[in-house]
Amino acid sequence: MKRSILSLFFFLLSASFSCLFGNIQSAGISKGWFDMKSSDQFKESNRLLRDVLLEASTFISNSTGLSVEIKETDYLLFGDSILINPDGTHYLFSYHPKRKTFLRLDNSEFHGHNSGRRLFVYNNEIYAIGGYGFWISHCKLIRFNKTSGEWDLVHISGPLPLPAPGSTLLFGDTLFLYGVRETGSTQTFKDPKLDNSVFWIDLKTWKSEQRKTKSPIRATQYTQTLNDQRSRYSVFGSLGGVERIFDKVSGILYYSFSGPSLYNGIEKKYHSYQDSIMSFLMGSEIMVIDRQGNERIVSIPEYIKLYCNAEWNVREIRNYEIPPNDKLNDSDFMWEWFGVFAFLISWLIFGIYYYRNSKGMTSKLVQYYRELDNTDIDFPELRRLTDGVYSEKELDLLLRIEHLPRIVRNVKRSKLLFEINEHFPGYIEKLPDDLRENVFVYRVSH
Repeated sequence: MKRSILSLFFFLLSASFSCLFGNIQSAGISKGWFDMKSSDQFKESNRLLRDVLLEASTFISNSTGLSVEIKETDYLLFGDSILINPDGTHYLFSYHPKRKTFLRLDNSEFHGHNSGRRLFVYNNEIYAIGGYGFWISHCKLIRFNKTSGEWDLVHISGPLPLPAPGSTLLFGDTLFLYGVRETGSTQTFKDPKLDNSVFWIDLKTWKSEQRKTKSPIRATQYTQTLNDQRSRYSVFGSLGGVERIFDKVSGILYYSFSGPSLYNGIEKKYHSYQDSIMSFLMGSEIMVIDRQGNERIVSIPEYIKLYCNAEWNVREIRNYEIPPNDKLNDSDFMWEWFGVFAFLISWLIFGIYYYRNSKGMTSKLVQYYRELDNTDIDFPELRRLTDGVYSEKELDLLLRIEHLPRIVRNVKRSKLLFEINEHFPGYIEKLPDDLRENVFVYRVSH
C-alpha cells in the first residue's frame, strides 16, 4: 500500500512538472578542481593530466605485473581526484594532485573481458559499459561498488544492441546506444533489425527501449570516446582519428566523412599508444600533446564545419521541440490546468505519506546513528597506506563510511581518526586545503 501511494505521488509530481515546465537536459560537464576558466589554466591542467597518465602506466605495470599503456579513454575526474582504469581490466586507481601518489581502490581478481569499454560518471557513481574479450563483444553495464571494491553488474530491463554498442552518447539522464561495433565479432549486422535501430537506457529507472532511425546506421569501428567531462562534446575515435562527434547540448551526432587525424604532422615511432601522444577535451577545443611536449589546439566547431555531416539527432526519439503556434488553444489550456491540479494533488499525497511514515524515517536515522558506536578499524590495511595527502572522499572509502549521510559520516570520521591516532599518534593529520576554503585533506605519516 505504501509503495503504491509513493508511486502515485511521484507519477503525479512528474506529470505536473512536465506539463508546466517541460524537459530540461544537462550537458553533463564535470565540476571540481579541474574546472579551468582561462586558456592558460586549461593548458596547464592538461599538462598535469598527461604527466599523471604517463606515470600511471609505469606505476600500474610495476605494481600489478601487467603491461599497460594508459590512454585518454582510461581516466575519470572524480571531485579533486583522477581515477584511472586501464583498458581491459577492473583495476581502479586514484591519484590526488596534492598527494602525488597512486592508491588502488578495487579488490578485483579477474580481468580481460572489457577492452574498449566506455567509462562515465553518473550521480557520483562510476560506470563502464560494453567491451570485448574472450573473442566476443558484449553490452554489459557495470558499476564500481565503493564499499566492496568490486564491479557489480547492473541489470537493464529491456532490449540491448548485440553484440556490443557502437557509440555511447550520454545525454542528461539518458545513455543512447547508437549502432553496433564493427570489429571484434562476426555477428555485426547479421541481424537486419540492428542496422537502423537506436537503443537508449533511462539511467533513473534502468529500463531500455529500442526505436528505428530514419536512415541506416554506418557501422562504427571504435566504441570509446575521449574523456568528455569538461566539454560539451564527445569525440569518438582512436590514435588521433575522429569518427564521430556528439554535441551533448543540442543532441546532434556528427559523422566525420573526411576529417584529418588530430596527429597529422606529429612524428610517430610506434604508431600505437606507446608514442605517448594524447588528446584532451575542454569546452569547445581539443588539446593535443606529443611525446616531446609540443602542443596544438583544435577547434571542435571548426572541425565539424569543415569535415562532418549531421548524422542523427536525439529529437528523432523524443520530441523536445516547442509548438510553433504562439497562442495556446483549448487543448493547451486543459493541459495547463491538469498540471496545476496534479501538482496540488501530489503534494497532498506526499503530506499523507510523510505523516504515516515519519516513524519509519526516524528508525532509519536511529540505525545510522547507532553506527557511531561501532569503531571497528582495519588497522593492518590502514598501516599499508603510503605517506602522502589524501582527499576526504578517499579517506571515507578506506574507512568504509562513504555510504553514511554526510552529517553522520563527519561525526564518525572524527571518532575513527581519534581512535587511530590513539593507537598510532600523529599517523593521520587533518589539514586545510590550500586550494579551497572550508575543505580539508588528510596527511598520512608513518
